[in-house]
Amino acid sequence: MKKYRLGYSYMFLADRFTYNGEDIGALTINAVFKIHGKDGKELLYSNTDDSFVYMSDSNRKVYACDLFRCSVSDKDNLFEFIPQSELLKLLGNVSYEIVGYTKELVSRDNPYFLSPTYISKEEFEDIFRNNFERLDTTNNKSAQVPSYFTQEVEVK
Repeated sequence: MKKYRLGYSYMFLADRFTYNGEDIGALTINAVFKIHGKDGKELLYSNTDDSFVYMSDSNRKVYACDLFRCSVSDKDNLFEFIPQSELLKLLGNVSYEIVGYTKELVSRDNPYFLSPTYISKEEFEDIFRNNFERLDTTNNKSAQVPSYFTQEVEVK
């Protein structure tokens, strides 16, 4: 049976700008979460439609993206994941790994449509640093979370 980890896209909206001849409306990072219960077992999913984390010792369920708030930080660090302590204390160990970066290109046909293009970490950081003032806005003090995805895990 296939098992999956949950991941989320965190989008930093921008006052649209041009970078190397491309019109950019946002930058996005994709982070996968490794969530362990108090019993030490990793929470994996067999159904990719089930995107909740069920809190131990509680009937409460949350999305994994609620466990950390992702916000613009400063020009050196660019962004940070801020742990939501009240939720995390109901779990065992939670970590995340950034697995992808995109620049969201503005469509020439429809200026309200953004099209993601995967880029390297280095290009992401260069674009972010050189356009920091366009990304350091209240909209990004908690980045938008437009979608989730799954990462297949090999279970032994």
